[in-house]
Amino acid sequence: MRYWSRIFVGYFLIMIPWVAWGQVFQNVWVENFDNRNGLTQNTVWDILQDHSGFLWLGTDDGLLRYDGYQFKVYRSVIGKIQNGLASNSVRYLYQNQADVLWIGTPNGLSRLHLPTDSLRSFLRNVRVRRIAYRDSSSLWLATNKGLYYFNTTNSTFFCKAPNLNVLNVIYLNPKRLLFTTAEKTWVLDLTQNRYYPILKELPEDPNIRPIILENNVVWIGVEDFGLWKVDAHTLKIVKKYDLRELFPKLTRFPVREVFKDRAGKIWVSIHEGIFCFNPTSEKLEFLASDLDYRRLNSLKGAPLNSIYEDKTGLFWVGSNNSGLNKINLRLGKFRTINQDQGLNYNFVLSFGEFGNQLLIGTDGKGINLWNRNTNQFEVIQTSEQQQNRVFSMVEGSHGVFWCATARGLIKVDVLQKKILSPLPHERELFEYLSQSHLRTLYKDSRQRLWVGSVKGLVSYDFNTHRLQLWPHANQAGDIVTSFKEDKEGNMKTKKEIYG
Repeated sequence: MRYWSRIFVGYFLIMIPWVAWGQVFQNVWVENFDNRNGLTQNTVWDILQDHSGFLWLGTDDGLLRYDGYQFKVYRSVIGKIQNGLASNSVRYLYQNQADVLWIGTPNGLSRLHLPTDSLRSFLRNVRVRRIAYRDSSSLWLATNKGLYYFNTTNSTFFCKAPNLNVLNVIYLNPKRLLFTTAEKTWVLDLTQNRYYPILKELPEDPNIRPIILENNVVWIGVEDFGLWKVDAHTLKIVKKYDLRELFPKLTRFPVREVFKDRAGKIWVSIHEGIFCFNPTSEKLEFLASDLDYRRLNSLKGAPLNSIYEDKTGLFWVGSNNSGLNKINLRLGKFRTINQDQGLNYNFVLSFGEFGNQLLIGTDGKGINLWNRNTNQFEVIQTSEQQQNRVFSMVEGSHGVFWCATARGLIKVDVLQKKILSPLPHERELFEYLSQSHLRTLYKDSRQRLWVGSVKGLVSYDFNTHRLQLWPHANQAGDIVTSFKEDKEGNMKTKKEIYG
């Protein structure tokens, strides 16, 4: 899957003073997603990228998976109480294993097994607000009925602090947890099997108080104030950062999310924008939300909920009723990859993405697999020269890419790093297109592959394996060069005339 899409430029980053002036980002790229271009509705509670690179969104209309092209929706199903999503209101996402996604909802906990796309739910009628690591086979759950320990191996639960309405929980170390209620912040001592309140000067907060652990420091978001820095060992306050004092004109200051990026900076979402705080230099920056919806390509939403940094360094911000924001802070930081850096050919026609690997289709030299972690290249080629001209590619199944070439289709397995032969139910499609010059492929929301060729428009259903020809979609000499799917699932094409 990949995240190649339209990106626009906006200039809405506001600098404010702290101990020292921070560096001003010269350009900020923002793209907005809402129910007009992919989302099913416009409230995004949580965001997570799984180990395969898919982006997952928790919304009020189900769980959404984004592959860089389109959104797939998972919803609860009437009559499937246990083997389905616990609720369509998805509030929290957590992944502790490569093949399992855990989903917190107001009606219980759900588990999505990613390889089989199968769901199972637990703890019905319990509001699961947060999920925290315990070890490879167990989790801690913050719920309205107490703090739960969940053994993921045998699916058993037991409840700690059953009389408390727990809003948040983080794992400090094998001996201690920190959790919050509206009135207090608590520590659960696992060695003594008891819990007790700490940080008694913290004001009450009826909302979910954001807390994160980073390098033996606990960062706590404090409503109408800003951030508290707490030592994770002593649980004593190190420093308080009054962000509200610097912004007296902000009408509301609810701290909704605290997030640490890979550079160690702390991001804070409030009602009217997001802060970026550097703990080392104590520089602070603020990106304002466009509350009046008057500016194109600006941060949208109030209040802002979740903040997430994906593997490519893009930031995603979810909002109440204004959809999803994608933010690129790296304008001008381009890198050229060519034959001098290991690419086997400079004429590039297409791209695909699988985890940390970028697939680069060339005009005659096959596909380069570039591992962005190791900066190593591997090449996949066929003996048929025209099939090494790769014009388009889509991921048909996990790690298997279908590629449009100058002579028909090929299938490439990224994990095995080889070309696959078509399966028996795929042979009709491959044989029909075996001599055709193919220009573009598209996988729609109904799991159909669309192929544009000089022989006409062709579709193939991955679920039913049905091949369908659309002979009147093309005139003689036409070839489809691009596809677009509208909200109703209808396909639109763009053509070029040859001959």
